[in-house]
Amino acid sequence: MVFTCEGGYDYIVEQGWEGRIPRAKIHYINNGVDLAVFDENRARYTVQDPDLEDPSVFKVVYTGSIRKVNHLGLLLDAAKEVTDPRVKFLIWGDGDQRAALEQRVREEEISNVVFKGKVEKKYIPSIVSRADINLIHGGDQGKELFRFGISPNKMFDCFAAGRPILMDLPAKYNPVEQFQAGICLSSVSEIPAAIRQIQVLLPQAYESLCGNARKAAARFDFRVLTQELMEILEKHQI
Repeated sequence: MVFTCEGGYDYIVEQGWEGRIPRAKIHYINNGVDLAVFDENRARYTVQDPDLEDPSVFKVVYTGSIRKVNHLGLLLDAAKEVTDPRVKFLIWGDGDQRAALEQRVREEEISNVVFKGKVEKKYIPSIVSRADINLIHGGDQGKELFRFGISPNKMFDCFAAGRPILMDLPAKYNPVEQFQAGICLSSVSEIPAAIRQIQVLLPQAYESLCGNARKAAARFDFRVLTQELMEILEKHQI
């Protein structure tokens, strides 16, 4: 059995199956990223955007669907608590909650949130690679949901971007923590303080987060993961 979450055997134990399923038969291969394709798309498909191109803007980037499950309303609440005028939350994506959230931005005059709309996947590398922070947001969904690990596809795009990550999805076996590639939060309400924390980092410390993110991407490159799967199949003579 191959799990995309590192805590797969925790699930087996939780179900009371450890007597019938030995740990040796449980393996972990997370989702990942094709680094060669990511780097090629970053070079070939560049998004022209005034905020991304403005060096005076501190860019907090979210990419993904804009639906109820993502709780972006909580992100707007957090954005309202950010007082630094240089900080902008740049949101790429679409979904059935977008119109209502855009209306709320207008009505509440939330000047530091900009909805950018939907783009093709090939443009994502260009976007996330020019962020100052990439945000993996879920809205206080809690450790219970991710008690066996975490594996969103966007996490690996953020690793490949080589930029610091803010994650407000509390999780065990969290690669962002394991690779020290950013800051993991227990609540959306901690986002403003975490942004300030990254803003004041010395260049060397900031670059360390960037380098750690890229190291994580190399660990989860599809070529590495494919080799791991081949070794599992050979070991069990499948």
